[in-house]
Amino acid sequence: MKKLICKILFLSFVVSIFTCAFSSCGVIKLDYKGKEIASIEYISVDYNGGVQSKSKIDFTTCGVYESYIIPGQEEDSYDYRLDYSFDSEISDDIINAFHNQGMFSLLPSYSNVLPIMDGGGWHFTVNYADGTTKTSHGSNAGPHLKFKNFDEAFFLLTGHEFLGYCDEEFMSPPMIHIDFGAYPDKDRAKGNYCVYDYSEGIYSSAYLWNNKKVDGDQMNYLPYFTFADHYESASYYRVSFTVDTSIFGFKKARAYSYTENVEDKQSVKVEKYSQYISGDNCVRSFRFEAEPNKNYIIELELKYGTAEYYISTKALEKEEQYKLIEMIDVVEYDKSTDNSIKYRTIFTTGYVIKDKNGPNVPSNNQWSDKYYITYNYNKEMRGDILSAFNDLGLFDFDRYTESNSESVTLEWELTFTYTDGSIKTYKTDNPEFKILLEEMDEAFFEIVGQYIFEWGYIR
Repeated sequence: MKKLICKILFLSFVVSIFTCAFSSCGVIKLDYKGKEIASIEYISVDYNGGVQSKSKIDFTTCGVYESYIIPGQEEDSYDYRLDYSFDSEISDDIINAFHNQGMFSLLPSYSNVLPIMDGGGWHFTVNYADGTTKTSHGSNAGPHLKFKNFDEAFFLLTGHEFLGYCDEEFMSPPMIHIDFGAYPDKDRAKGNYCVYDYSEGIYSSAYLWNNKKVDGDQMNYLPYFTFADHYESASYYRVSFTVDTSIFGFKKARAYSYTENVEDKQSVKVEKYSQYISGDNCVRSFRFEAEPNKNYIIELELKYGTAEYYISTKALEKEEQYKLIEMIDVVEYDKSTDNSIKYRTIFTTGYVIKDKNGPNVPSNNQWSDKYYITYNYNKEMRGDILSAFNDLGLFDFDRYTESNSESVTLEWELTFTYTDGSIKTYKTDNPEFKILLEEMDEAFFEIVGQYIFEWGYIR
C-alpha cells in the first residue's frame, strides 16, 4: 500500500513538473534538429486588386528582404530588396523560435468553412539548403496565433516584425495627445474659459520597450510660447495628455519639470480626470499645472515598458524655430514644359508623400487624392533630420530670391508648415538651390536610408 502511495505521489510530482513547464511557470524550449534551412518566405495577397507583399529571411546573407507587386502598376512595384540585416549569431535563435511555435509543422492548407470571395490569402515556404522546400498556404484562414507568437519572438530578437502580425502597441510606445491651455485666472479655469489652447500628438523621446532601449531627448515645443503673445494675459497654464492603450496595457502616469539640467527634475502632481472604453482599448486623460520657460517629462509605465515624452514651454530664438516645423512641401516647376512635381515630408508622422495618383492614397483630406505615401520612416529621427537640414542652410529664408532670368528653366516653391498651423512660403529659381536639394537628399539618406526626391539629377 505504501509502495502504491509512493508511486502515485511520484507520478503526481512528475505530472506537476510538466504541467508547470508548459503553463504559466514557463515553456520548455526545444532546439531545431531538422534539415539546414536556407531561407523562409511569406507572401500575403489581397484579393481586392491582387496586391502582393512578400517577405524573405535569408540565412545565408543574414538579411530580410521585401517585395511589393501591384498588378498593372509596374512603376510602383519592386522585386526583393534588402530591408534590414541581422547578426548571424541570432540565426539559430530565429529558427528555434519558428520551431517552438510549430511553424515547421503547419498543415499544407488552411481554408474557411464558408467560401469567401474577397479578403486575402497567404503562402509560407521553407527553403532547405539541399534544394527541397516545404509549403503551406491559406485563404481567409490560418494559424494566426502561431504567426502572432512567432512575430513577437522575432521582434524581440531583431527589433522588426516579419509576418505583419505584431500589434503596434507591442512594437513601440503609443503616441500621446497633448493639449495646452492658457487661462486668465485659476478659479475661472475650472470652467472652459481660456485665452488660447493648442493640441498636438507627440511620440516618445526615450523608452525601454520589450528589451529595446532608446535614449533620446527630442523636445516638443509648445509654439504659443514662441510665435505670439497669446498667453500674455494669462496667469495659469495647464497641460493635458491622453493615452490610448489596450484595456490592461496601462499601469501608471507621472510628470516631472526642470529648467536646464534634467538631473534636477522635480515631481509634478498629475491628476486623472477622464477614462472611457473605446472598442478593445481604454482612453485615459491626465493633466497638470505648467509654467512658462520650463521643460517637462511625461513618464508612462505601460504593459510592455516605460516611455518618456518631452515637452517645453520655453521660447525659442528665431534661429531655432526650425524645431517647430511639422511639414515641408517642395514643388519643382519646369518652365519649359509647364510640368511640376511635389513632395511632402511630414516629420511628426514620418511620411514622405508624392503628388501623383497611385496606391496607398491617404484618407486624410488635407493631402487630397493627388498624394500617396511613397514610404514612411521612424518619426523619432525628426530632430536629427531637421537639425541636418538647418546645418545645410535650408531655413536661411533670406536666400530664397527670384532671379527672373529667362535662361533659368527650373523654379522651386517651398512651404514650411509649423506645429501651430502657421505657414511660410518661399520661391526661388537660383540654380544653386538644386545643389541644396542634392545635399538635403544625401543627408536624409544618411539618417533614414532612403531619399526624399526622385528627380533625375539626384539619382
